[in-house]
Amino acid sequence: MPRASRSNKVALAVIAAALLALVFFQTRGVQLASDFGQHRSQIHMLRPLVARARREPVVYEQALKDPAAFAGRPVVWCVDHLSKDVSYVDGQPAHPVAWVNEAEVPDTQGPTTGGRCATVAAVVEGAQPGKVSLRYVGSL
Repeated sequence: MPRASRSNKVALAVIAAALLALVFFQTRGVQLASDFGQHRSQIHMLRPLVARARREPVVYEQALKDPAAFAGRPVVWCVDHLSKDVSYVDGQPAHPVAWVNEAEVPDTQGPTTGGRCATVAAVVEGAQPGKVSLRYVGSL
């Protein structure tokens, strides 16, 4: 009798673990699908901005030298956003960026980026001493 009782407990534990795994993965799957859908809609929304940025590319040095001429122009740049007030273009600390909406800029030091720059769509807002000012619009 103790043997049957023990095997019943093992079977119940296996079933309980399977149910917990099912609930966990179902919930996570819904979240992954939702994240994917949001990213797709964001990319769709950014399409006209990205098209203009590629048609009329802005080089960092141009925007820094003559910010008024490039204000309002979209850019698609790979930006390192290491921490608050520390961002630069293409992994080059000589090309710093100031964000007018920094709280919205994704951190590039998280576990999903591995410390690499993130390709972002932004709009040139002007310049500060030695920095191009950008308004973050979205990630690609």
